Amino acid sequence: MKKPKGEATIVQLTDLMATAPQFAGIIHSIEHQQRQLITGVAGSARTLLLAALQKRLAGPQLVVVDSLFHMEELVNDLTNLLPETAVYAFPAEESLALAQATSSPNYRLARVLAMQALLTKQPALVVAPAAGVLRPLPQPAAFQAAQLSLTVGAELDLTTTATQLAKMGYVRQKMVAAPGDFAIRGSILDIYALNTPYPVRVDLFDTEIDSLRYFEADSQRSLQNIEAATILPATELVMDQAATQRAAAALQAELTKRQAELPAEQQDQLAHAYAPVIEELKAGHVSEKMLGYPAHLYETPAWLGDYLPTSGSWIIDDLARIKEQAKQLVADQA
Repeated sequence: MKKPKGEATIVQLTDLMATAPQFAGIIHSIEHQQRQLITGVAGSARTLLLAALQKRLAGPQLVVVDSLFHMEELVNDLTNLLPETAVYAFPAEESLALAQATSSPNYRLARVLAMQALLTKQPALVVAPAAGVLRPLPQPAAFQAAQLSLTVGAELDLTTTATQLAKMGYVRQKMVAAPGDFAIRGSILDIYALNTPYPVRVDLFDTEIDSLRYFEADSQRSLQNIEAATILPATELVMDQAATQRAAAALQAELTKRQAELPAEQQDQLAHAYAPVIEELKAGHVSEKMLGYPAHLYETPAWLGDYLPTSGSWIIDDLARIKEQAKQLVADQA
């Protein structure tokens, strides 16, 4: 089947960009980890340049823009030129209040996939706004450990796996209904992962995985047998049980201290803000609400740049606007 005429023209433009003498200099600078200032490239030319770089470079490129709006705009443009597996978004709200109040499964999945792409050194473009670069994350080793590999014939302990899934951000339910749920009924484990096309059903024979299959959550109808599945975390904010209990205790101590400094009528208001977060942590669950208490989120936080391998590079799109946005973000969180 022939590609539409317009699409072929775009591909040709990307290839033409790669033949420019200046492009060879840019590639040389990136491959030798040298800083390179590129001016006079905006709009469609910027998109073509990034697409051409993705096709030539072996490692991932972390592209930083100023805002969530410009991130979405650039990602949409890039996906018209490149396969979906070559472009990832790391969305993050500019408003801390909005980030705490909303928990979009699509945003969580996008962030998890972007982090995984960086860790696995995929030759992809990962686009993030300034808010995403400033978002505290678990250490890369902790994020890698918070994954579950399932293979037919392998051993699996349900109790241990339930604990691991909770650490990965999944919530135990009677039946899975939405991404981020898991359920255990007898020797059957259901996981509604964020990164699989359908929920996964694990059927055990004693402690051995007898079968794996996709199924429909609504009808429970089996769809397809599979041999293996990798379950990524349901959130990028993964913490083990010891860390969640430590954070809960630290928040409780902070609440008690702050209440002692307030008149009685304001103490209940403060407790109303802290209590849901503390209860979630005690239950082993970490939500976006914890972003309001960054000092207690991770003892040693990592950042998105820590996930970028040595084979990758940073691409900063309009440094002045990014600095201005970062300044506003820091002021908002103060």
